[in-house]
Amino acid sequence: MIFRIFIVALIFACGLYYLACFLELFGIIKFTSEKQEITFPKMLIPFYYFFKI
Repeated sequence: MIFRIFIVALIFACGLYYLACFLELFGIIKFTSEKQEITFPKMLIPFYYFFKI
């Protein structure tokens, strides 16, 4: 049961991540710095932009 909750939470977090990345790609929102730009291939690496310094 706990394992299922963990999987659902992980899928939900990844879904939010990809939604935020798509909105960033289209210029609707901006959550990265000017030096750091989201590109499509790096977007496919989960949480790349959240942990990059």
